[in-house]
Amino acid sequence: ELSVWLKRWMPALCETYGWQLEYLSVRPDYIKWTLVDFPEALIRKMLQVVRQQTSGRIFRVFPNLKADNASGDFWAPGY
Repeated sequence: ELSVWLKRWMPALCETYGWQLEYLSVRPDYIKWTLVDFPEALIRKMLQVVRQQTSGRIFRVFPNLKADNASGDFWAPGY
């Protein structure tokens, strides 16, 4: 069910920030996306926004996933 929500949230998130989403794949063990003409200098900021926004939404819709995660970040370190 989480993958269904992520497939909705990612395009909406990209639209909010004015990013053009070219490709999105949500798999059980990873999410992969491609943005069109995204400046390399902003990649770190974009990843931070995606992590924060999606983590917040995931924990609101799936509170059971937050119970075992005190960090407030759904995604594994390094992503």
